[in-house]
Amino acid sequence: MQVRRSDISISIDDKNILNVYEPTPVEPLADVEAAVLEAIRNPIGSPPLGQLARGKKNVALVVDTWHRATPAFQLLPPIIAELRDNGVRKEHIKLVMAHGVHSPVSSDITRIKLGRFYDEYEVVEHQRYCHPKFGFNDKRFKRGYQLSFVGFSSFGSPIFVNSAVVEADLKLSLSSIHPNVFGFTGGSKMIMPGVGGYESINTNHNLGLAAEPWMCRTDCPARDEMEQVARMIGLDMSVDILYTKAAGGANTAIEQSLPGVKVTHVFAGDPIASHRQGVKTYMEVYKPATLGQQADITLSLNPPGLNFFSNETSIVVAGMATKPGGSVVLLSECSHGFFHAGFPNLTTCQSYVLNDDSPEQVAMNIASGVVPGWNGMNLYWMARAKQRVKQFLWVIEKRKGTPLELTADNVETMGYTPEFNVNRALEHAFELQGDNATVNVLNPGTLPVVGTAREGHYLGPLTQTSHKVSVSATP
Repeated sequence: MQVRRSDISISIDDKNILNVYEPTPVEPLADVEAAVLEAIRNPIGSPPLGQLARGKKNVALVVDTWHRATPAFQLLPPIIAELRDNGVRKEHIKLVMAHGVHSPVSSDITRIKLGRFYDEYEVVEHQRYCHPKFGFNDKRFKRGYQLSFVGFSSFGSPIFVNSAVVEADLKLSLSSIHPNVFGFTGGSKMIMPGVGGYESINTNHNLGLAAEPWMCRTDCPARDEMEQVARMIGLDMSVDILYTKAAGGANTAIEQSLPGVKVTHVFAGDPIASHRQGVKTYMEVYKPATLGQQADITLSLNPPGLNFFSNETSIVVAGMATKPGGSVVLLSECSHGFFHAGFPNLTTCQSYVLNDDSPEQVAMNIASGVVPGWNGMNLYWMARAKQRVKQFLWVIEKRKGTPLELTADNVETMGYTPEFNVNRALEHAFELQGDNATVNVLNPGTLPVVGTAREGHYLGPLTQTSHKVSVSATP
């Protein structure tokens, strides 16, 4: 059979194919603004937005970060109009960008996300390094802010949240629901980690540590704490969408054209109840894959425009789809390199990944604070994926090696085997696994799958087993 990415075709004998996992096509809405208006006027589990807005003089509308593909500029008009029509003055509305650990990059990126509303309303760019005592003054955005201590979660974590949100008398969020390692984005996640303090984010993310990922589930302990925090600060309403992507798998505003994102469903209301309905609809309509039998070889096809950090999920899912001792062929050129131009703290973030640490060492690094909690889960599961298989071939492009680029040397340093031709990489995999080896195809590699975290929600006991082989890169 022919396996296709938009720019490439790969032939695999039918007898070797075990499963081909591809996204379910979903029709977009004909009128997005009408759907948003219907949702906020007939919400799930909360009063209508107009009723919530009356008499309010300090509205914080929390919008998800540039790292999410939510086309906010399409969704904001009916929300802002409903607030204004119910007596909220323009100067009483703040748009708070929920960057979480995805540090704000530039005003240009936020302007793309918000459209005309960037220039018409006060915008607060949340910055993860804000200190609860001294606040933060980011000269790029000509304003500072502080965090407020709001209490302890049931997990014993001290919770700090952006004061502009805590002090508002009407708190709203705008985001999208999409599977991630916590289960799903959206809803309460706009508060924690979206506008949370750095240490609060790290302790929250550590709650997701488990032997296997939580994708497409709602029982992750980190999600539990996120929803506790949303209740603590009094998030009044969340507005969440489902969408189809312009590029198969690319999940960020920078990596695809936002106008190409097509909204398919809109949910609004109580941050937990409406989010659960959105998740239910996602599972019914988008039908994320439940991985069946593991294969000897997994071929993971990814959009060429991904960057390394957006590619982490592909590595994790490929490991889940492969038998112990099997082979992975990851086609991911990462034309955006490690991250996009303008990303702050690049060297620090690279230091977390430019190594071939075992899962046990990654866990120790998280426990000792060498690796922050916000990136710990992905690093652990990526290390597990490498440990599980014998051969992990990463097909990239040849590059000279600027600080932003992902090079063959980088790939090798991280414990993968660099390759430059996907068909040649498959040949290497069949040489190791045999002519009758079974193949799972993930197209795209970031395809949402149902996670396999087990009951108990803990990571351990840790073992010291590891096996892998490498194949020299062939130009």
